[in-house]
Amino acid sequence: MNISTDGMIAAIRSAAERVEPRESEVLNGIADRIAELVASANKNRRTAKHYERECLEWQGKYNVIVAENAALQQACVHVYNAGYNRGHLNTVDGISSCGDYEEDAFEALYEVISVPATILALNDVEAGGVEKFAQHRHVQAFDVGVMADTGEISNILDFAARLREGAQ
Repeated sequence: MNISTDGMIAAIRSAAERVEPRESEVLNGIADRIAELVASANKNRRTAKHYERECLEWQGKYNVIVAENAALQQACVHVYNAGYNRGHLNTVDGISSCGDYEEDAFEALYEVISVPATILALNDVEAGGVEKFAQHRHVQAFDVGVMADTGEISNILDFAARLREGAQ
């Protein structure tokens, strides 16, 4: 026999109408508790689906960053092959060269690779830190019993939003 939870709750409430008040109170309490548990389970199911979507979104961002960083490693090989592998690593006396090879290497690296997802992720981390600072300032003001400077906190949060967008 398959009965829905709504049907079970209705049956318990119906039975509660046909018994003594004390038993009726117990049965209605059971029906209420079952209804609460069902509502909680439904909420948890919705929350789990939300977190599952969020995890998939973060997994996608992570995969893009991994790909960018793999390309960055390839770019490092390219830079090495473009300069340092051609005998410029050390001068004739065996002391590391202090010329502008490093600058040239960085220029070659920037020509080969761009890492927008990594930059976005780092901006998000920086913005999160700035938001934590705004929260800290608010709590700090509360702890000493004064009103927080809403203008200052607003400016801090605006800065966090600009960081997230990529502007500094």
